[in-house]
Amino acid sequence: AVLVGAACGFAPDLDVVAGYAGEFASLVHHRGLTHSLPVLTAVSPGVGWLARKWSGVGTLAAWTHLAFW
Repeated sequence: AVLVGAACGFAPDLDVVAGYAGEFASLVHHRGLTHSLPVLTAVSPGVGWLARKWSGVGTLAAWTHLAFW
């Protein structure tokens, strides 16, 4: 759970790679779509399912809740 939680906390900040396209792209894209509630709501069930399959313990609801928060 600690590894999944850490990965979920870090994943939205992977949009920092937009900085390699230039300073303007970094300003436009950083903290954009990856930090939005619609994307979070859409992605967390899939991440919860993967975490449940990988760990073999817990419930899908618990893993999805962890991925969401």
